[in-house]
Amino acid sequence: MENNIIIKPGSSSFSSAAAKLIYESSHELLNFMFKDQETAEKVLAKLYRKNKGHFSNVFSTVVEMEGEIVGLELGYDKGQLAKQDLIGSISLLLNSPFSIWWHLIAKTGRIIDGYVPKPSDRIYYINNIAVSDRCRGKGVGKKLLEYTIEKAKNNGYSAVELDVTSVNENAIGFYKKHGFVEVSKSGSQELMTKYGLPPLIRMVHKL
Repeated sequence: MENNIIIKPGSSSFSSAAAKLIYESSHELLNFMFKDQETAEKVLAKLYRKNKGHFSNVFSTVVEMEGEIVGLELGYDKGQLAKQDLIGSISLLLNSPFSIWWHLIAKTGRIIDGYVPKPSDRIYYINNIAVSDRCRGKGVGKKLLEYTIEKAKNNGYSAVELDVTSVNENAIGFYKKHGFVEVSKSGSQELMTKYGLPPLIRMVHKL
């Protein structure tokens, strides 16, 4: 099965599949931002097609199997992310339904800033990583994570880090199996109760 797995740079032509995978990787946060899955995926597809912004295809790697995009990793370092902050925020707003603009402006940014820690210095940050449900257990996630770690190492980063919700025990176990360790926790019971945002665990794999 692994021989059929092709890992390659993302492209705007993959926007529909990429949007579904990005949503799957962080559905609690994206539901909070966009109110529902349908809206989230529509906005993410638009943002993924762009050459700049937090969800741009430029920052992604995809997995193709039997002609379909079945996996995705999207990430950057602290400096790259900072360069996308302004354009990314404007693009997110302009590509979202007008009905949720006030929610995005007044609530989302403030809460996310306190919920998701900023990437660390000289470390590659995986913002999103996911494999489609039908391909789990076939080695796709393992190959994609190993590829990402090797890519980060070759680009001179000292480590790879990511955030995973504390309720996602399968993912936490998967990352631990591949050399990641827990280093911090963010979020609160209030955010969980009010907005459905589970605490986040920051995990790091040193290179």
